[in-house]
Amino acid sequence: MDRRKAIKNLALGLGYSIAMPSLVSVLNSCTAKEPDWQPVFLNDTQKMFVSYLSDIILPTTNLPGALDLAIPQFIDKILNTVVIDEEKEHVLNGWKIFEKAYQKKYEKESVKATKEECLELLKTYFNTSKEREEYIFRLIGLDVEEVLPSEMEVFLIYKFLITIRSFTLLGFYTSEYIGEQVLSYDPIPGKYEPCIPVSRIGNAWSL
Repeated sequence: MDRRKAIKNLALGLGYSIAMPSLVSVLNSCTAKEPDWQPVFLNDTQKMFVSYLSDIILPTTNLPGALDLAIPQFIDKILNTVVIDEEKEHVLNGWKIFEKAYQKKYEKESVKATKEECLELLKTYFNTSKEREEYIFRLIGLDVEEVLPSEMEVFLIYKFLITIRSFTLLGFYTSEYIGEQVLSYDPIPGKYEPCIPVSRIGNAWSL
């Protein structure tokens, strides 16, 4: 697997222009699971929520999850060292809105949050109609100067949530373990197999 090419394609697909040496350096520095890691960009409450969110997005199954692969550490470091200041500001302002929504919903301080509560709150943002989803992605694709004041809160909350989701997936799919142990691929044009029945060839085109 060409890990550098995968990183570049994923980063561009997520809308970020990321310096390759910086991203590779961040990925390589987050290879070990550290339960008591100290964030360099996030505060302790943000660290907790980012850990919850990344664990919800990629829980441990038969494959390592976000916490196993140190994805929260990766997100913290990439926000600190790679993301431009304007995007950092959007993420932090979106976090403040998310935190206020949590406090309003559960009537308690965010430091006392649980993952289950975080999941329930997350559902209110992502269990939405197709039309609403299209509107959200159109909105967050705008430059901040183009966003109407009445839409700014929606713009910021989804900037935060989708940035965390995007970097969670980016860290997962470009991690060394997943690249080497999970994402195996078939060579092109593939290994030679003589006398394959026509029905078997047809199956390759079915969904």
